[in-house]
Amino acid sequence: MNEDISNIENQEHVEFWEKYNVIISEIKKLNPYLNNSGKKKLTNIFDKAFSLNLYSPQSSLIIEKASFLNLKKYKLTNTELYICVLISLNFSNIEIVHLSNFSANYIRVTIHRICKKINIENRKELENFLKLENE
Repeated sequence: MNEDISNIENQEHVEFWEKYNVIISEIKKLNPYLNNSGKKKLTNIFDKAFSLNLYSPQSSLIIEKASFLNLKKYKLTNTELYICVLISLNFSNIEIVHLSNFSANYIRVTIHRICKKINIENRKELENFLKLENE
């Protein structure tokens, strides 16, 4: 059962990034036709659209996935839970940065804080820990 859920989640993850990359390539085609103001507006529209996607902290997928991870005893913040869910879905730090609109440094520091709370050493151990919690 968990394997089926994991396969569905991985497929959704792949489909999301395929769509994301298609949109990025189409937007890049518009760049020669836009002035700086138009480019900024297009970037803002794009950022807002993708911050409201199925991987946003408020999405039902994230909330549902967070409930499967047994992390309540660690007293993680909502942002930390959000990042844990994305890590459990095999997102890289760069992908998390793009989805969350947080800086790379913020993600790195938050992962360090999560590891400290759970009493593990690094992100790789966190990934393994989340896999075990998900079983």
